[in-house]
Amino acid sequence: MSVKAKYIKDLPLKEVLDGSESLLIQDSNGTKQAPLGIIVDEIKQNSQEKIREIESELTQTNAQLSDEKKKTTYFVTPEMFTGTDTEKIQRAIDYLVDNRIQGTVILSGDYVIDGTIIVDASYVSLEGFSCRINCKNVVGAAFIITGGAIKYNNLVYQGNKKISGILLIGNRVDGNIGFKFTGDTICAINFYNCEIQEFGEGMVFESNAYILNFFGCSVGRCNTGVYMPNGFANYGENINFHGGVIANNTKCVLIDNPNGTFRFNSTSIDYSTELLIARSGSIICNNCHLEFRLGSGNTTSAFQCRRSANITLENSILIGSGSEYTRPYIFEFISDYGYDGPRTFTIKNCQVFNLNTSTNYLCGGQGILNIDNLTSTTRFWSMPDKIRKEDDVKEFINIRTSNDSEIVKQNLNIDGEIVEGYRVDPKVQNTHILLEIP
Repeated sequence: MSVKAKYIKDLPLKEVLDGSESLLIQDSNGTKQAPLGIIVDEIKQNSQEKIREIESELTQTNAQLSDEKKKTTYFVTPEMFTGTDTEKIQRAIDYLVDNRIQGTVILSGDYVIDGTIIVDASYVSLEGFSCRINCKNVVGAAFIITGGAIKYNNLVYQGNKKISGILLIGNRVDGNIGFKFTGDTICAINFYNCEIQEFGEGMVFESNAYILNFFGCSVGRCNTGVYMPNGFANYGENINFHGGVIANNTKCVLIDNPNGTFRFNSTSIDYSTELLIARSGSIICNNCHLEFRLGSGNTTSAFQCRRSANITLENSILIGSGSEYTRPYIFEFISDYGYDGPRTFTIKNCQVFNLNTSTNYLCGGQGILNIDNLTSTTRFWSMPDKIRKEDDVKEFINIRTSNDSEIVKQNLNIDGEIVEGYRVDPKVQNTHILLEIP
């Protein structure tokens, strides 16, 4: 005989339910009686459907949270990780890369590293606060900047990453590098107020490095300050320095990439033996301060064009420091492999002071020298080793051209006086041009 009840609690207690029990169910269609087994099955089915709905909602929510996480700018510090300073900095960087987070590693205080730090600039920015990193025990590059991990429609996206406020100190051994740019595409990265001191090479630009901007950065006391070597692929376009200082290096700027260009805007390039060396490619300076030592036994030229190369100086100031003149030339065309392409110096709207040499020649070698509106003052030109005085007390500047060299000159302005331009027949060899100054 079946037992009827309105609630399960009203059913008589049994050790085993035999299926004869039933409940009164009230719904929109009124009250009806249903066996307990059917009710239990319906409850199970409804529960499973509800569980599936909840699981689906949780999956969607987690996906949304994951997307939001990826969009969020995250900040991590090396102190959040364990190990040596090298390991902690690298683990902070890897945390962002491994979790596909575009974020920033905050560096503050002093660190000592003994190995190379690899920075994937697709994800990682570095921001230093009173940050000093001792790299004297590093063999090779202290920091390798690479990228290209994030791509949209097969185009690399760097997200305008930045590196700022970091001081690196090296050991001044060749091959000990501050920042090395190489690997997958490294572009559209901005550097702010970084300082690189005492490396073999301060910055080196290799494969896939282009469209890089340096604002207020300093490179000093290196064997070579800024270097773009030959033999790499897809690199050298639009490497720009805005302000900052490249100083007290043996060689300040060296380029050997025929497709590369260094551009310096309002930068001080100072107190070095060799300021600008273009073995191939181009160096362009605008509104710069260029100062170099004249003596101390230096016999190399401050500005050198080798092979097929170009150096352009515009709206800048050129200063020779000291009164001992051991350099044969200030500007020199150098043929490493014979005359293997056009070499050009262009000097336009520049002020020059104390550009004296041991030979009384401003420029030597085989190439094209373009000068437009060069200005100075008499007192700086009248150093004894530079100026020859004739009987009529007129002063001369000697500019040398030889071996099929060509000089194109316009509007030379010395001490407020305009001297008409002239052109030298490139077939005339070993010619000394005497430019009369009133």
